[in-house]
Amino acid sequence: MNLTPREITSVRKLAQGLTVKEVADQLYVAPSTVVTHKKNIYKKTEAKTLVQLGVMVAQSGILSFIILLICISIVMPLRTQTVPDLTSNIPPSHGFATIADIEATFNNARRQEELQLGLPANTMSDLSLPDESTWDGYTEAQQMLYLLNDERVSRNGIEYDTGEQRTQIIPIFLCPFEGMSSTLDGIAQGHADYLRENDMFTHIDENGDDAFERVQNHPDIIGKINLLFFVESIASIASTEPTGILVAALEVIYEFIFQDLVSEFKHRQMFLLGKQMMPGYFVDDHEDIGKEGYLGIGISTGSYFGLPFAKVFVIDYIDPLADENFNTSFDTDLYNLVDCPDMLLISGPVTPQTDGIFQTSGYFESDSHLMPGADMSVNAVDFIEFKQNFSIDQGATFEADNNTCDN
Repeated sequence: MNLTPREITSVRKLAQGLTVKEVADQLYVAPSTVVTHKKNIYKKTEAKTLVQLGVMVAQSGILSFIILLICISIVMPLRTQTVPDLTSNIPPSHGFATIADIEATFNNARRQEELQLGLPANTMSDLSLPDESTWDGYTEAQQMLYLLNDERVSRNGIEYDTGEQRTQIIPIFLCPFEGMSSTLDGIAQGHADYLRENDMFTHIDENGDDAFERVQNHPDIIGKINLLFFVESIASIASTEPTGILVAALEVIYEFIFQDLVSEFKHRQMFLLGKQMMPGYFVDDHEDIGKEGYLGIGISTGSYFGLPFAKVFVIDYIDPLADENFNTSFDTDLYNLVDCPDMLLISGPVTPQTDGIFQTSGYFESDSHLMPGADMSVNAVDFIEFKQNFSIDQGATFEADNNTCDN
């Protein structure tokens, strides 16, 4: 299937619900050009609908975000594999001026999320930040990464009941990001500067490339990553006073997670995307098990849309292939400053498929067992407790690793 990059970009945007004119405006081309791209795509693929096109594209190995989203959503709705959206936005309760304020604001939001999504109280763990001097010593980007990782870990293993009729409620598996990539930092910073300096707010850059093209086709990245549903989120905060942007980085993370209902790009879904053995999701196969994906954070500060004080944020992220190396801009173990829990409960039996690998943290239910030929690797948090009747059948392989936390 010989589709050009522009043809793939055009059909992706059309599938997102944009009109021909809207796509043309974003790509800086005439509407007739978009119509021509659309006709060429259907002619080359002989597809009749976007869904049929998605199947053909997936089968051909040309993996595009929106095409995969359409195909996968037909048989496995996205909300059953990721943290569900909130039913209403949650206003910040205490602000972000001090450590106590930040913790109270995020923890109140987690309690409200539990109420909205039908979870028992305190299902999500509380945010516990380092002391004030340590926290203030982090850069804004490091603070953003810290909060995003804590949001992910606080939801790891939760079984969200989305109200669908099915025989099994699927737990959400989330692992913290590995760190920040210097390459991605450069991409994100470049786009953040472009947006602020030109008073723009768009995923399209000066070359007409969208976020997927800008990230996935970068010479240091192309061919080295798994394709994801989402690759970029942008935000901006502007003010007439310098004090108006002092805690902008914290406000942005809060808005991404708890005030995202009006977003067309689904920031919440991006940052709480689960890990699955299928295209579009994180695959936990890169370096240390239990951490996956690199962020790139760009923050541009200065005047913006006529206001003298502003910050424009661009966050990009990637999921490297298992054997790829990416330079990080700081210690990837920053998140481990969060206190590790004593243990995490795995709800339900653990029955890995033959010749598969089951990786988790915590201890096992009494009816768990390893079948013949199974290969299990366990990453323990603090200790592993094998409950009554746990069994390993002859011919199975079991391996335990206790290096997740310092304790």
